[in-house]
Amino acid sequence: MILPPPHIISEAVSLISYYHNEKDVLANIHKKYESINWINMNIVLCGFSPYARKLVDSLKEDIRLNGKISIVDVEVHSNIYNGIPIKSFNDMSEYDMDKSLFIICSNPYMGLFINLLKKLNAGNIITYHLLNVCDDKYDYNLERYNAWIVKDRITHFLENREYYIDFLENLGDEESKEILSKLILYVFTLDATYCDVKSIHPPYFGFENLPLNTYNCFIDLGGFNGDTLRDFLSLKHNFDEYWYFEPDEDLFKEAKKISSDQRVRYNNLAIGSKVGDVLFSKTPDLSSVGFITDTGNTVVKMDTLDNFLSKDGLPRINITCIKMDVEGSEYDVLLGAKKIISVHHPVLMISIEHKTDDIKKLSEYIKSLFDRYVFYIRCCAESILTDLTMYAIPRSKIND
Repeated sequence: MILPPPHIISEAVSLISYYHNEKDVLANIHKKYESINWINMNIVLCGFSPYARKLVDSLKEDIRLNGKISIVDVEVHSNIYNGIPIKSFNDMSEYDMDKSLFIICSNPYMGLFINLLKKLNAGNIITYHLLNVCDDKYDYNLERYNAWIVKDRITHFLENREYYIDFLENLGDEESKEILSKLILYVFTLDATYCDVKSIHPPYFGFENLPLNTYNCFIDLGGFNGDTLRDFLSLKHNFDEYWYFEPDEDLFKEAKKISSDQRVRYNNLAIGSKVGDVLFSKTPDLSSVGFITDTGNTVVKMDTLDNFLSKDGLPRINITCIKMDVEGSEYDVLLGAKKIISVHHPVLMISIEHKTDDIKKLSEYIKSLFDRYVFYIRCCAESILTDLTMYAIPRSKIND
């Protein structure tokens, strides 16, 4: 195992302990923003995201800039946007590293760009967060690119500092500690170098400490188009049952095409904390995910896991693992699975990227149901800010 630099963890603990209010944190972040050298610099936007498109328009009107503006992307679909050339990230070595300001505008590929730029010895790297947190004209109120995402995290970490210091120190392994430490350090400094990712794990099944019986009875909540099911079947593990749940009817139909194995139980159903009809925001295409919301455009059926998989008040099957990626409704799922978790102590694989308080709120409730869970965090994308998964594994089942 590659151990993280010891200063990473101690720095995170020191930083979260040092600050007393959001104002002081933001004051130091503003100093970093004010030190940016825009003059005579080539501005390189890394990632052709919705934010990059808006930023292009703003920068073209900025009288401070007298250098060139260009865009690099992982996937180049066109050669030009609004008069700005779009190049492949493989061509980044062509830029003068000392005379270029690289602005990371991608969430999923943030770590990819940063790692490459560090190898190229680039000296001027910032992320879009530094712009939209410090200057309102760069906050375009775009979903997943809002300034409040960082500001809310600062406040949340400060208000719950003791919990996070304890949680950090008691995570199951050093990689988990490094990921959470870097997340804390990035939020408090917006220093792009903390967003690098040393190892990327395949979603859910790339974690090395999963118990051998994890796959016996697998519950897939937020089954989407069957992507997790497809990965699960490719592992060719022996299993008894796989329960797929997805409220979006079109995605449900897509997933059913994957396998006719009778052990796979397909359910066009939302799982949450209550039983009945709920509003669901359905997206127009199969590449996007919907979510439960009071302003939804579709009515779907919801059940609790305890109710759906119970008989005479008790769980009727021995559930060994529950995976949940339900776009912010993870806590409601846990509330409705109280009996199953308390009785069977299944492995839990939970997406923790949707809400600011996910780590604390979810881990706290899980520990209230069974205090022998050990927690791990893994990154499944090129950034510590997206696709984070928290694993909760009973101590007696950890595969050492």
